[in-house]
Amino acid sequence: MRELENVIERAVVLASAAEVPLDVLPDSLLQANGVRLHRGEGAPLPADASLFEIVNDFERRVILERLEQCSWSQTEAAESLHVPLSTLNQKIKRLDIKIRKKTDN
Repeated sequence: MRELENVIERAVVLASAAEVPLDVLPDSLLQANGVRLHRGEGAPLPADASLFEIVNDFERRVILERLEQCSWSQTEAAESLHVPLSTLNQKIKRLDIKIRKKTDN
């Protein structure tokens, strides 16, 4: 726990913006399983990506594509994906998908 505290303190001191850049974090933290890194929209997965990261990346892209097809209607997207709306909402939150306002066609 103390090590994590030191990493966070160091990152806050070295960060020059509101978001902490990856280059101030130690490699041991970046390569730990379960750490979610924001790669930016459309950035490719690293060559050594885990199955968990690959599945999350694919799921995120499919959900984003379906939301766009449904004019950002979460209800319509959930129906077209054949999942309950609550499941889609959980995935949107877990995958850190930013919801846009529903657009009119």
